[in-house]
Amino acid sequence: MAAKKEFVTLGSGDLYLTLYTPGSPIPEDVAFEVEDNKIGEIKGGAEISYTPEIYEVVGDSGVCIERFITKEEVIFKTGILKWCLDTLDLICLGAVKSKSEGKEVVKIGGKGVKGIKQVALRFVHTLSDGKKIRITMVGTPSNGFTLTFNPEEETVIDAEFQAMPQDAEGVLLEISKEVDPE
Repeated sequence: MAAKKEFVTLGSGDLYLTLYTPGSPIPEDVAFEVEDNKIGEIKGGAEISYTPEIYEVVGDSGVCIERFITKEEVIFKTGILKWCLDTLDLICLGAVKSKSEGKEVVKIGGKGVKGIKQVALRFVHTLSDGKKIRITMVGTPSNGFTLTFNPEEETVIDAEFQAMPQDAEGVLLEISKEVDPE
């Protein structure tokens, strides 16, 4: 067995978002990681949490016979430092963006039940050796947002996305790392 090549991660990365149509493939790296999909700058890094819900089958003897995963949840969180109205449209469940008469407008809220938009999300962290770690998921915005205009510090929008299955197998999250060819 070959030796494991462990690495240390230090630093943040770049965040890319694009609207996602359920059932469609995730774009390839060169199509996904373009300026049009890049979310300005982020602040405070990024956090990915995976939480399984476990069901235990326990016999009358008190011994665990078997365990099953009954539910899984993946949450991606980050702070968005540089943003525009397109960003708000992507991170807000009920937003609708329009452009006319020399201005862009994002309208939030309204009557009736609304479908929830899905986004394809890619976070790219570059290691000290130049290789990239890519975090890819399909998700829905899940926490709303707060815009704070403070004269003493920059506005950072806390964005949170909850994973949705990205394929027929129910994959919630994909983490890949570039490696040297063997």
